[in-house]
Amino acid sequence: KICIVSLLFLASFQVNSQNFDKWSLDLGAGIHQVGAPLSSGYAVNMLGQGSLGARYMFNERFGLRLDLGYNKFKEESGSLPFSANYYRATLEGVVNMGNILKFQTWSKRLNLLAHGGLGIGILNTTAPVVSGNDNVVSLNFGLTPQYKISDRIAVFADFSSFINFGQDNTFNG
Repeated sequence: KICIVSLLFLASFQVNSQNFDKWSLDLGAGIHQVGAPLSSGYAVNMLGQGSLGARYMFNERFGLRLDLGYNKFKEESGSLPFSANYYRATLEGVVNMGNILKFQTWSKRLNLLAHGGLGIGILNTTAPVVSGNDNVVSLNFGLTPQYKISDRIAVFADFSSFINFGQDNTFNG
């Protein structure tokens, strides 16, 4: 009996979950802020972040996202000069909070995603000292509000935090 009920539940769940786009692509550019202190005399410019993500939703509430990102760290005005590149890839679980909280009852255009997962990255300091590659593991979590422009296109803002583990050098080398 449990198997039959489970199969019926999964079949009805699968039928009900077909009215949405399972795949999404994200293209982002923006700003970042370093949360950990840099060496004395250094301050980072906030510009220089880009990302490309692909998201697959298993149903209208839960999915997975692969995110590839690049951050450019450079001194801000008044800082000692430095430059570093940070390349990262993360695999994240995604929760469509808009569907869970029933945003569609009051808005057809607004949505909210919550996401979190693990990633790997390479920090490469290029100035003032070339320090080679610093391999890191990161924990990522964030919120992504979305505004639907059409049935296929939405703009979003992503507020994410990355916590790096195994990072030997600061962002200024």
